[in-house]
Amino acid sequence: MGMVLYLRRVDGPIPGDPDEFYDEFMFSEDADANGDLVDFDKAWHAVHFLLTGSADESDGPLSLLGGKGEPIGEDNGYGPPLLVSAADMSAFNDALAAISDDELARRYDADAMLAADIYLADALARDGEAGREYVFQGIPALRRFAEKCARQGSDAIVLVS
Repeated sequence: MGMVLYLRRVDGPIPGDPDEFYDEFMFSEDADANGDLVDFDKAWHAVHFLLTGSADESDGPLSLLGGKGEPIGEDNGYGPPLLVSAADMSAFNDALAAISDDELARRYDADAMLAADIYLADALARDGEAGREYVFQGIPALRRFAEKCARQGSDAIVLVS
């Protein structure tokens, strides 16, 4: 168990009923199959740190995984789902596209993550290269997701569960 972050592209109306929101929208099989749902597992906070250099939400467009968005729905224990506007998703995509994978690799520093109190930083530091690989496994899906949202003018939902 632990905190897992999901991104879901909004491709239609968002159900107001919590059961429908989670079962039929957020975690639908179609969303997963179409690349409209990205699961960062527990590496999300480390990815946020790579993007922003901070453990907390920042003002810049790269703070998508750090709490950016307007609260919608009910708190599920780690806060409510957050709705990120299409304009913010486009800005995120542009900012992410400007950072190469090589630059992200240069930013990876498990000791700095420990000092910043990044979620799971102790395990990442202990696991060495395997920890790095765990963090970077979600980057390609994040790039595809952001580009799709920008291209289609889509909002997105950020959910920590």
